[in-house]
Amino acid sequence: MEDTISAVATALGEGAVGIIRISGQKSLEIADKIFITPKGRLLGSYGSRHMVYGNIKDMKENKVDENVNTELISTIQTKFSDATDEVKMEVKKIMAEYKFASFKEENIPTKALEKIVDVLG
Repeated sequence: MEDTISAVATALGEGAVGIIRISGQKSLEIADKIFITPKGRLLGSYGSRHMVYGNIKDMKENKVDENVNTELISTIQTKFSDATDEVKMEVKKIMAEYKFASFKEENIPTKALEKIVDVLG
């Protein structure tokens, strides 16, 4: 049985880039939950033995609560048709920020939907 491990590969202290090495059978599965590139690609789409630039997701910011999401999406659907074009553009910006194109997608961060409801008033 192979363990999944990670290790910081850069010097301790402040710096512009930090490198983390991961290996093991579940490394890509775990990385895809917490890591994303600037273009929204998951680490698993690159295959093994690649250095990939990206960010660690803020798990609090990306938390998904399906029960709350159902209520928020219902509120959004009710309010969206009455929104001004300016407000609709703001909603689209939030959707782009959180990298989803439709409210039918799974795993939309609850925080994103809360922001949209706030914008819609």
